[in-house]
Amino acid sequence: MTYDVLSGTLNPTIPYYTILFHCLSVDFPAAVWHLLTNPVYIVTCFGICCEVSIVSGFVVFLPKYLETEFGATKSAANLLTGKHMC
Repeated sequence: MTYDVLSGTLNPTIPYYTILFHCLSVDFPAAVWHLLTNPVYIVTCFGICCEVSIVSGFVVFLPKYLETEFGATKSAANLLTGKHMC
């Protein structure tokens, strides 16, 4: 016997996974909509994207910067960058 969410009664013919799918199909889009319309969440996601792009750019160009500014060899610059970034 299962609980029928639509009618609010016990119904022996409706399996539990059908009720679960119905709840997910109704609640999930509403939850996603609430997240996408939440300005704090959107600004936080945007800030994290900006920070990740800055850090990835720093990691990519740091060995070349160490080579040109401090005269480090390519292997030393890459080892130093890998040591401090990981």
